[in-house]
Amino acid sequence: MEADSAANLMFSLGNVYLLGRGVAADGNRAAELLGKAAGAGYAKAYHVLGMMYKDGRGGVARDFVRAYTCFSKGADAGNRQCLYAKGYMLYKGLGCGQDYAAAVAAFREAAGMKDGMSWYMLGICHRNGFGCMQESAAANYCLRRAIALKCRDARAEMVRKHEETYLSNVYGDDEKYASLPISMPDIVPASADTMLAPGRYEGFMVMYDYSGDRLVALWRMSMAVDRCGRRVGGTIVTGTDSVAYSGEIAADGRLVFTGGKLTLAERYERSGALAYKSSDGVNSS
Repeated sequence: MEADSAANLMFSLGNVYLLGRGVAADGNRAAELLGKAAGAGYAKAYHVLGMMYKDGRGGVARDFVRAYTCFSKGADAGNRQCLYAKGYMLYKGLGCGQDYAAAVAAFREAAGMKDGMSWYMLGICHRNGFGCMQESAAANYCLRRAIALKCRDARAEMVRKHEETYLSNVYGDDEKYASLPISMPDIVPASADTMLAPGRYEGFMVMYDYSGDRLVALWRMSMAVDRCGRRVGGTIVTGTDSVAYSGEIAADGRLVFTGGKLTLAERYERSGALAYKSSDGVNSS
């Protein structure tokens, strides 16, 4: 009992330093105290510490590997929040190898503890066949359980007409899109050409699921190259979004963007769109 009280005290004090309640906020001191609380058996501390590393909270550096380690230790101790967080990291491959089946196992254990978000994620997995059987009845059951636990994301998913991956079949059966890889390819530059000719280039921007096995979104795009040489610039248009970009051609032929951000419709973003920062592109044709 004394050890439990000490762990609880360290956990509470760690939160005080994390949130700056009555003291100057100090992320490093918070992480130290939370780590001690977790090591003393206070499993909830693993979740708070893991979220600090996952999101870079309290001034600590974002570190997905350390976050996943914290969540895994908390999950092993039976903490519901850590089980969900571990599943989330596995689902996306953050700080660990991407593994839908292992994510489903973590979600199922947390769902048994009445975790609404885990029921929601199980619904997503069953609806798409991510790490489990693709089965609409099972998906609907999981989503209804999530709704009963006040998960509003599950309610939104229930009214969506299609599963996330239906485009893989749509585009896979349409000759017009025969040139598009249905799963994420390992792209390498077609040549080490360090020049890009001025003009207008047209094609598609393709998004895959986290495993890279299924196409989930597609946008027509065009790219105008107005300034060329080793340094390039122009405009990229996708959907209704137009953005100016700048960049340079690397020695291996990659276009490395130094400026530019696109806004793309995102299925799971409540605002309906998400800003994506351009990093690099490859001429693969």
